Amino acid sequence: MAKHKRILAAIALLILAALPLGVAKVASAQAVVQSYGSDSSLTPGMIVQLDTKDPSKVAPATQGTIDRIHGVVVSPNDAPVSLQNSTTTQQYYIATDGTYQALVSDQNGPIYKGDYVTVSSLAGVGMKASNSQTVVLGKALNNFDGSANVQGTSTLTATGGQKTTVHLGQIGIDISIAHNPLYQPSVKNAAEDALQKFGESVAHKPVSLTHVYISIGVLLASIGVSSVMLITGVRTSLAAVGRNPLARSHILRGLIQITFTSLIIFLIGVFAVYLLLKV
Repeated sequence: MAKHKRILAAIALLILAALPLGVAKVASAQAVVQSYGSDSSLTPGMIVQLDTKDPSKVAPATQGTIDRIHGVVVSPNDAPVSLQNSTTTQQYYIATDGTYQALVSDQNGPIYKGDYVTVSSLAGVGMKASNSQTVVLGKALNNFDGSANVQGTSTLTATGGQKTTVHLGQIGIDISIAHNPLYQPSVKNAAEDALQKFGESVAHKPVSLTHVYISIGVLLASIGVSSVMLITGVRTSLAAVGRNPLARSHILRGLIQITFTSLIIFLIGVFAVYLLLKV
């Protein structure tokens, strides 16, 4: 009997000794969250990035600054440990690791469990990652197809003016901010990149390579037509002067008219290129 009691006591001691380890494992499953200030109004589930001017603040994450993704806004009650920054007035708690709910959309199609999630065109909202984004927030733990658990909708306007309605909801995300394993660098070469940047500098807005190529074609066509007219006019005028020197003044007036017409055609081509890039 005494032997059995000693065995039970030893088992109880082992259980008590293992309890702290179990608690530590549970705590490690959900990372420590820290509070940040923000100049924006944030809600739990929003994906945020560090403020470019103040690292003690966060702002809704955007595609243009995708490399600054920092985590997801959570309730301090959702984490076992939270650190408060007493220097900020309006505080938001940000999880940079662990399993939490995040706001997502179906902008890039349905999200399925195991898909990588990145930032969508809507600031602070995630979407299914493809091979064109460099950074991901983590992996989806639930499905979202835009038909169930929808919390709202938003309208996106494409470059051509086409409007698309996307659905918003929240799903569990295994947060692990990292390089997108699906990412594939664009095959666009340096020349194409330079042409597109030049087009965007002229139009003061994003311009597709298709518009740039069409504009180059129009410009080359106008240069070709005006050049052919000018060269032909000069040759014809020189030949006419050689045959009839007395008509030099008349021939010169005709050459000036041809030169002026060629210049007008060239300017029309330049203006057409400008309109193509701006529209």
